[in-house]
Amino acid sequence: MIKHVWSVICAKSSIDNETNLISISEVLENLDLRDKVLGEDLKGVLEIKNEVVSCYFRDGEAKTAESVTQQIVVISPDGREIANNTTRVEFPIGIIRMRNRVKSDGMPVAGFGIHIYEVRLKNEVDEDFQTVARIPISVNELVEK
Repeated sequence: MIKHVWSVICAKSSIDNETNLISISEVLENLDLRDKVLGEDLKGVLEIKNEVVSCYFRDGEAKTAESVTQQIVVISPDGREIANNTTRVEFPIGIIRMRNRVKSDGMPVAGFGIHIYEVRLKNEVDEDFQTVARIPISVNELVEK
């Protein structure tokens, strides 16, 4: 069975071709926005490149290929789902650890406050997605003096 190990939101990541090690740069924890960046309705997609990087591990000897469905859902400060992205994570035969990177050119926001990126997972036998990580991003208003 495939299990979630960790997830993080960052500005960029890179994988070394020789060692297969990942470098994660500029971890995103909060955004400080100047007045009126979002407009009057305080909603929009900020032009900020970002990645949700997750690591998965599976038990056993990995004698067969296996896959899961990953869903990343962005939840606004008032609890509404404002975006989601669904991808497959494929484990080939012999592989027990897998990283998945979901890249985006924009960050959806719905006002100031805590936005939650939920990483959800569904194995082939599960009927529903299970939340395996909740990553908070604080969107703050930066008032110029």
